[in-house]
Order: sequence, then C-alpha cells, then structure tokens
Amino acid sequence: MNVPDSPVAAGLRARLADQLKRAGYLRSPAVEEAFLAVPRHLFVPAGFTPEEAYRDEVIPLIPGLATLSQPSIVVLMLEEAEVRRGMKVLEIGTASGYNAALLAELAGDPSLVYTIEIDPRLAAQARRNLEAAGYGEVNVRTGDGTRGWPDGAPYDRVVVTAEATDLSRELLGQLDPDGLLLTPFAIPGLPALLLRLRPKGAGAVGTFVGIPVAFVPLQGEYTGDSRRWEAKSRRVQRVIAEVEDEAWSEGVALSLDRRLALYLVAAAVAEKEAVPPDEQPREAWRRYIEAGEPELADVGVLALPLAECPNSGLVLRRRDYAFRLDLPRERNGGGGGESPRREVVR
Repeated sequence: MNVPDSPVAAGLRARLADQLKRAGYLRSPAVEEAFLAVPRHLFVPAGFTPEEAYRDEVIPLIPGLATLSQPSIVVLMLEEAEVRRGMKVLEIGTASGYNAALLAELAGDPSLVYTIEIDPRLAAQARRNLEAAGYGEVNVRTGDGTRGWPDGAPYDRVVVTAEATDLSRELLGQLDPDGLLLTPFAIPGLPALLLRLRPKGAGAVGTFVGIPVAFVPLQGEYTGDSRRWEAKSRRVQRVIAEVEDEAWSEGVALSLDRRLALYLVAAAVAEKEAVPPDEQPREAWRRYIEAGEPELADVGVLALPLAECPNSGLVLRRRDYAFRLDLPRERNGGGGGESPRREVVR
C-alpha cells in the first residue's frame, strides 16, 4: 500500500486482527500482514464509519447481488487459498475490490491479480476503490466470471467469492497443473462449505474444509441447473431425513461433519437403482455404520455428493467412502468431453 492511512483506522484494524487471531481465523503471518496493510474502510460504501468498517460484520453493497464479506470469512478463505509471493491469482467476484487488494498484498505485486465482476457498477466502483487504496495495478474486468479470464491463464490460484453449484470446464482449464481453486460450494440441503479443488491427471481432486459459509449466488452462464439439483436432491433428502430419524432414535448425534458424510453415503445409495426406494434409508444407514460413523475428516477425499455437474463434467466416484472429482478426458480433436458417467464405483 502506498497511500497514507489514518492512525485511528490502523488501530481499529489491529484490534480486529487480534480478535480474529484469538478466534482462530487469522493463523499465518502472511495473511495477518496483508490484513493489517489493506485499509478496509476505503472499500465500504459512503456513509459507513471506520468503526463500522472494522467490525466482524457483512456490509451490503447491492442487495441480493453483492456484499463485503465479514472479515472472519475473508481471512478464512485467504488462509485456505495459500497464496504465496509471485503467484498469479484469478478472483471471480470483485465486489468492492477489498479481497483483490488483500490478494495483491499476498502475491506481492498488484499486477499479478486478475479480478472479474459481472455487474458493471460494482466493477467501476472497485476500480476507484483500488486506485484510492494504492492498488491501481490490479487487473479488473467486467464480465462473466464463470468463464474465467483466458488471456491471463494459467493461474496459480483461482478464488471464487460467490456460492457455486457447478464449475465450468473452461474455468477449470485455466488453472495451473499445480494450482488450487477455492470456492464456496452449495450442496442441496446442507450449508455451503469451502471446496478446495486441485487438478490431478485428467481430472481434479477436491476437499471440503472450514465452517459453513453464506455467500450470494454465483452469476453467469455456467452456474448450474438448480432444477436438476433440486430434483436429484429430493430423493437424497428423503433418504437422509429417514436415516436421521433412525440415528436419533439410536442416540447417535449427527454433527455437521457427520451429516455431510452421511449425506454422501445416502447420495451414493440413492443413485444405485438396484436398491429399492423403501430400502434406501436402511441401506444408507448400514453402510454408514459399517464405515465406523465417520466424521468429515475421516471420510477421505471429498467431492461433489451428486453424480454429475453438467457444466464441467465433474463426476462423483466412491471408493471405500473416499470421494473424488473426476473430469472426463476430452475427445480427440476438442469438441467437449465425454458424457459424465453415473455409476458408483466400489
């Protein structure tokens, strides 16, 4: 940052940083240094005081479209993104520009940060905010973030700051082979969780981390077919509801971690047509118990709990209650990928 900062604002920022450290959100020296460097009060709408800017609260930008996320969630995502100096970063969802400034501090060079905002009003304001805060070299574009920014690819990190239900093959293809994509991911019937996705071979491997988060929905061409998700999730939700009733009757407490693990098992059972609908809850519960009532951390590598993501071709596979994302290879000569395979692999 190369602009003067108010001592009052700097003190408020330091106090909030200390609060986030004590709460366990702010963990690394690099993220702490970035957090202390970026003046959040320069990224809030007019009318907000510095005291309000440095509370651990969401600040609305455009109702229903964009918010300035609460600082605890911002630093949680930064910790999970693991941005290092010299990395090229793509951000989907610029909003006020605050997160782009933090990414610029972590990367060590604002010109290494590319950020896309679908709303031209927000993009214009973000440019002004970044310029005023000393990060004018951040690359800001108005456009559809679900398609990425091909001109700047490949990226070491892709950070999505809106809630996704699918990811496009085009966006995943812009990630460096050793890169990482981080996004809030909405699983029908469960709170959104952070999904870390790394390329692997012809596909990708994903893990869910952190705590439940709430973000505005991702907008753009490749945002997922909500009707398809809802239709597929209704079967799974019926299974999980009946299994939960049985669990409670047997005195088993289902934490969020256990519920997610059980949801994955129920999704696999509901996808297998050989199991009659009336037997699916019993079968899901049996498999869950046989797996030792796993917590989320014990399930293994986790991925999307439904069998298909039509935009990207990501496919759920199961091996001994470990889950991974597979991205089918493209056919020779380009022209899109193979049809997603629906089978549950044992």
